[in-house]
Amino acid sequence: MWFPVDLPTPADYFVLRTQTQQSHTPITKGLLLPLAWRTTETKSSLSGTQNNTPVSQTTYAKTTRRNVGLSVSPAAGVWFSGLFNEEVALTKNVPDAGMYRVSGAWEEFIIREALVRVGFDVSLSCTLGIALRGQSVKGDVLGSFSMQPDERTNYTGQRLGLAASTLLSFPPFKVALRYEAPVSGKVSIAGESKVSSAPGFLGGAVNFLANNSFSLRGEYGLFEFSKNELGVPVKGPSSTRQVNILPLGLAVDARALPLSVYGLGLRSDLGPSLRFETDAVLGRVYYAADNDMVPPSSIDDAEKAKMYSLRAGLSLEKTDWEAQVFIDYGTMKFSRNVNQSDLTHAMSQWGVGLRAGIEI
Repeated sequence: MWFPVDLPTPADYFVLRTQTQQSHTPITKGLLLPLAWRTTETKSSLSGTQNNTPVSQTTYAKTTRRNVGLSVSPAAGVWFSGLFNEEVALTKNVPDAGMYRVSGAWEEFIIREALVRVGFDVSLSCTLGIALRGQSVKGDVLGSFSMQPDERTNYTGQRLGLAASTLLSFPPFKVALRYEAPVSGKVSIAGESKVSSAPGFLGGAVNFLANNSFSLRGEYGLFEFSKNELGVPVKGPSSTRQVNILPLGLAVDARALPLSVYGLGLRSDLGPSLRFETDAVLGRVYYAADNDMVPPSSIDDAEKAKMYSLRAGLSLEKTDWEAQVFIDYGTMKFSRNVNQSDLTHAMSQWGVGLRAGIEI
């Protein structure tokens, strides 16, 4: 009812580079209060040799996302919505051996996003929506692997972006298309202004309603990069250290950039009000070995990693409210040999979440 075709993306399963998403659209006239909460636990590890030196590093992260909003449809076929999303990621870095001195250090990332949308029904088979996204970013990270835990880089800033979507109905098919432009803006590091950007997304999905109680979904999407998190390599705020800061911190997978996503899902009714939903997702990832942290225009398959994700949940739908509880799992393993470095990255992640919509 309030959860149209959902587009899970690899960004949903990365620790630090997550853009919170909500797709609630009131179809009937009235007020709608959408709510969502999700938490994930992640373990990432790096092992191998770098410049003939053994390397072993582990990071643990906990990410919590909260979403709340209000949607109103003053007349049939027209709706407005405002959503507030907060994401807090706390990462612990634990180098087990090798040349890195940082051990047991904590890093924090906070992204708060306000999303204002307007939509209307063009016809009985076509709905359009546009949105303005504003993000507030706050980072508390270590400057480099060689720094001590008390040598930290703090930055704050604002970013803006646009989004648009459409839902087309051709029974028994529904086609969803979504475009999100990269959000960009400025962050302040020790009083110095720097460029900040997060990737955009272009994707679509097709939903096939086999019968009144069973449907299948297929999806595909690409990520769009304008600049990296801080635009260009930047120096630390201290003139005495002059080390390159890592804007996404020392997490093992901080340099893993999402490229594309494929997915299959199904929904099956288990009763008059209860349904089961699941989707399996394959994401393509590029590891940025340099400080630019932007995918090149041409990437060999050997430079791409695969991320697998599986999500399953139960939804309960009533006349004036709907709720869904779900769990998900994601994993990635990637080996690379670059510049005398033979490294293997591995990641596993578990999560649980709750989404709900209440019609007022």
